[in-house]
Amino acid sequence: MGSGSGSSPCSWHEGEPTYPTRGQAIRAAVREITRRLEDPRLGESKEAPGVRNWLDRHVDVEGWTDERDDERAPGTLALAAAAYALDAGHSLDCFVVDDADHPEPLFWPLSSDWWKPGTPRRGLVKAASLILAEIERIDRTASATNDQEADS
Repeated sequence: MGSGSGSSPCSWHEGEPTYPTRGQAIRAAVREITRRLEDPRLGESKEAPGVRNWLDRHVDVEGWTDERDDERAPGTLALAAAAYALDAGHSLDCFVVDDADHPEPLFWPLSSDWWKPGTPRRGLVKAASLILAEIERIDRTASATNDQEADS
């Protein structure tokens, strides 16, 4: 991340490394995932089918339907996505010596039974899938609100 010569690959700025707060890291992860998912080139990505397959599996096997997602508090899926993205980032962090532990984050918004960390790549696929599900939930909510206003 550092751009100067001789700087640590993990430093955020020139000179002394600085680190974002947990909240800043979560917001940055959600913004980056959202930006990438909204990129029209996503359809060209070899990862796009993996994201959609993960979502489809959760509908078919786990019963996570759009209706079930819509019952969740706004932002729940985004927080779950951030948890998986941060776990993947932690696993890839060059300052982490032992990557054996993947504790459930304090901000994990779902039942503990649903915290299933894995490889960094798998975590990022889950994060992207959950962000996509949150975007779709937001769009459905907006569409339903517009329909209700049109009916009034």
